[in-house]
Amino acid sequence: MNPPVKAALLSGLACPGMGQLYNKERAKGAGLIVAIAALLSWLMVRIFLLTYHTILPEGAEDVAALNLDPKLIAHLHNQAWAQNWWLLAVVMVVWVYATVDAYVMADKVPRAKA
Repeated sequence: MNPPVKAALLSGLACPGMGQLYNKERAKGAGLIVAIAALLSWLMVRIFLLTYHTILPEGAEDVAALNLDPKLIAHLHNQAWAQNWWLLAVVMVVWVYATVDAYVMADKVPRAKA
């Protein structure tokens, strides 16, 4: 497999930044890995807090008080999407950037001949 394809697959399928590490761009690769991890963590926390505050009634101290009405869950799903679509878009932009950059930069990295 040629280096540009391998670098793009590493960044596109494994994790953004892995292709940069394969291309010996350590700072850029580490930055992309940290950025994606931070963005995904932020997204998970936002969705967790929204879910927690939606299905647990105000002042409830017991998980038996959870409100798991299907209509509420459907509303929660729509609300989570409406509040976080932009964050998912940022994740996608960073992911695509990492994949394209890994592919383009792979030809510029000197490699040992086999």
